[in-house]
Amino acid sequence: MILTTLLTNKYVQLALVVVVALAALWAYGARQHSLGYSQAQNERHTADLESFKAESRKLQGLSVSIETQLETFRTLEPKFIERYENVVSQNPLSTNCFIDPDRLRELNAASAASSTRKSGESMPRGQDSEVK
Repeated sequence: MILTTLLTNKYVQLALVVVVALAALWAYGARQHSLGYSQAQNERHTADLESFKAESRKLQGLSVSIETQLETFRTLEPKFIERYENVVSQNPLSTNCFIDPDRLRELNAASAASSTRKSGESMPRGQDSEVK
């Protein structure tokens, strides 16, 4: 009885319509938010995968380049060792030969500089090799 009285009241009916409309609006907003969030996540994952793909291609190119250089070093290594052994056997150092720390530092710096320089690249001015 009280329920039928409430349902026939136009203000209660209006309040019910407003509550149902707000609930529907809230549900629609929640669904749109969920769809937008999942779309943004998919786009982010796609961008991450594209970035990974680009990095892996770059690394693959670098690995090919490194393998080419290693192959070159593998073919040159026996020649270097052979030349070194020839020099050692033809010109042995005396037993009292001593390299002081300054000269050793200079030799290491020259070796590092020559190994970082590209082949065919000339030495910069002012860094001419000097024997101390």
